[in-house]
Amino acid sequence: MKTNLINLLVVILASLFIIFPIAQFCYAGTTTTTPSTTTGSDKYGLGDVKSSGLVTKDATEVVGSIIQTIIGIVGVILVVVLIYGGVLYMTSGGSEEKTKTAKKAITYGIVGITIIALAFAVTRFVLDALIKQ
Repeated sequence: MKTNLINLLVVILASLFIIFPIAQFCYAGTTTTTPSTTTGSDKYGLGDVKSSGLVTKDATEVVGSIIQTIIGIVGVILVVVLIYGGVLYMTSGGSEEKTKTAKKAITYGIVGITIIALAFAVTRFVLDALIKQ
């Protein structure tokens, strides 16, 4: 039973690492922007890279996409931890050890999702401030 659950988690995580980059590349290919001299990246000397024609996105947008993808993946993992804790709690059958383990998993999942939500909000705020400059 335990190995089946571990195998399922590995398959889910592997699928996420395949699906998210494909979605990012598909989205990145559909949008094109013209080089702008008013972005915040020019203050850091990154405007030259963008105007060279090698990339179509601003460096802050690329870094922001990477960070938000990682935050999304961690959020999905934490939801899986919450589901695992709930299933473990429901199938504990009154065993105190399994109940404690389930409560720990649920608590860690809730704390983790709270941290990820705050990290997402801060990242979004900082990236919006950098892109609008």
